[in-house]
Amino acid sequence: FEGCQKITEVRLPEFLKEIGESAFADCSKLVTVRMDDNVREMDKNAFENCTALEKVYLSDELKTIPQYAFYGCSNLVTVNMADKGITSIEESAFMNCTSLKNFDFPSTVTKLGDSAFYGCSSLDDI
Repeated sequence: FEGCQKITEVRLPEFLKEIGESAFADCSKLVTVRMDDNVREMDKNAFENCTALEKVYLSDELKTIPQYAFYGCSNLVTVNMADKGITSIEESAFMNCTSLKNFDFPSTVTKLGDSAFYGCSSLDDI
C-alpha cells in the first residue's frame, strides 16, 4: 500500500501477524491505524511520512517499535500503547512527529534508540 493516496483508515485484521517494511509509507491521507492484537512484528518505515496520521492503536502483542516506524508523521497526536508490552523503541521511531504532545512510556520499555523523538517540537509531557 506504500504511496496509496486514498486510504484514510487502516484496521489490520486478526490473521495478520506482521507489517512489512514501508507497508503504508507515504500514505498521505491515512488518519487512523488500528492493529489487532495478533500483530506481533512491524518492520522499519512501516508508516513513514503518513503526514495526515493522527491516531495509532498498537497491538498488545507488539514488542518493538522499529526504526523510522512513524518518522515524519507530522500530525500524529495519539499513540495508544500504555503498558502494552513494548520493550524497545528503536532509532528515530517517532522522529519529526511535530504534533505529538505527550507520550506515556509503558513500564515494559527497556530500550530507547537514538533520536527516537528527535524533532518532536510539541512534546512537553513524557
